[in-house]
Amino acid sequence: MASPPAVHGLSAKTKVRSAAVRLLAVRVEGVRRLIAEVQAGHPEEAIHDLRVALRRLRAALVLFFGREQDRSVKSLADALGAVRDLQLRQTWLGAADLPRLDEQTREQLARDGAALDRSLRRFRRRTLPAIDALAPCGKGRLGGRRMRRAMRRRLRAVERRLARADSLDPVRAHDLRIAGRKLRYQSELLAAAFPPLGRAAAEELVPLQDALGALHDADAHLAALNAFLDLARPEEVELALVALAQLVAEREALRASAAALVDRFRRRRICRELRRSLAGR
Repeated sequence: MASPPAVHGLSAKTKVRSAAVRLLAVRVEGVRRLIAEVQAGHPEEAIHDLRVALRRLRAALVLFFGREQDRSVKSLADALGAVRDLQLRQTWLGAADLPRLDEQTREQLARDGAALDRSLRRFRRRTLPAIDALAPCGKGRLGGRRMRRAMRRRLRAVERRLARADSLDPVRAHDLRIAGRKLRYQSELLAAAFPPLGRAAAEELVPLQDALGALHDADAHLAALNAFLDLARPEEVELALVALAQLVAEREALRASAAALVDRFRRRRICRELRRSLAGR
């Protein structure tokens, strides 16, 4: 999904309350539009884009408004994630000869799709009006001390996970992906006050997040395939093991690609550069 529309007229001197209202409005509008697209039939691209839009909305709610509505947004994001994971599994299964796992996936997708429809209706009816009624909290400027502290916390979280990311095992890769995602979307919100944040989000964090996302998808497929193998019928075992070997090889290639981006991220010392841009009170 592309970056959200730019909100013109913001700068480091803009009051947080004013910036919050304008930035939130853009993110809410993106969510409203994509909800209508998803409700029209669960297209894969719209589901992916709505998940990203909700992450951007959550970032704004956490940064400017506290966490009052964050749980409701996360609940819908989780429902979207369940459907998206199954859609990706279906695509992957198109190259594997595992009809019973494919059937199970289709049945689960139907159930999760129905649950998603209920979540979308509830979100439109309850959560969006509550978000529209929110008043931004906090004082200061967009480039002020409070916003600097918030960004430094995000940077520290990424740095801690980078230090433990040498193996990129599923848990550590997932932790780094989540920390990088939060840094990216918060950087977008504050790019007008700290231009290096916006550039880093576009040039460094996006490719790293994409690589870690592909790795996460492979790990999800592996978990589903291993669970299937535990209960596989004798005639299914050989084909499942072939698919498992192929998936393990694909996962290793994805891990190597992600590891190269992690190394580049470290070598270019992006976190240090961003920290310098946030120096000050």
